[in-house]
Amino acid sequence: IHEVTFKANNGKLPSGELEEKITAELEKESKINIKPNDGYKFDKVECNNGSTAEYDETTNDLTVSNVKKDSICTISFKISDFVVDVKANNGTVTTESKSVNYGDNATFYVTPSENYKFDTVTCTNGQKAIYNEANQQVIINGITNNTTCTVNFKPKKFTVSLTVENGNVETSQKEVAEGGTATFTNIKPNAGYLLSGATLNCTPKNSSTVTSFQQGVMAIA
Repeated sequence: IHEVTFKANNGKLPSGELEEKITAELEKESKINIKPNDGYKFDKVECNNGSTAEYDETTNDLTVSNVKKDSICTISFKISDFVVDVKANNGTVTTESKSVNYGDNATFYVTPSENYKFDTVTCTNGQKAIYNEANQQVIINGITNNTTCTVNFKPKKFTVSLTVENGNVETSQKEVAEGGTATFTNIKPNAGYLLSGATLNCTPKNSSTVTSFQQGVMAIA
């Protein structure tokens, strides 16, 4: 019978101590359960004096064999890394994929297409992301799994307001995508007035024109 001393780098021995000893019969297999710390995975195991060891990542069992002398076995775990992918609908991603260590953050630059603005960002496997419109950055905090994040951009919309002098309109405001047309219906003059035409005062100046105005309907583009 020989004594085998186990040590774990970034792992947990059953006793909770820095090292643990077991007795092993000559040339017979012995097992000990050693779990990696959170966010770590198996790297390697080394034994001296001719002893050999194998680690099962599914059961976390370390099996030692060929023990002919007192030995020391050291198992090492390394930090886990994950793949983070980012996609964009109606936008462009500068770098679409990165490898990130457990617990770290990932930052991507995502630019909306022309005439589009940020709408939503979603990620798989429970990860959360935020989009900074000023810097055009997507930030995924505290990576704990492989994930794919999708950034969605929607068309920009502008508010077009219509004021009718000596009359009224059914709906005075419309939201319109850039390049679209705002159509106002049911424009009526007050009693004693006639429809005489329309003028625009837009910001920026001369940015829009009246494309049609007839029978109480105005179209602005």
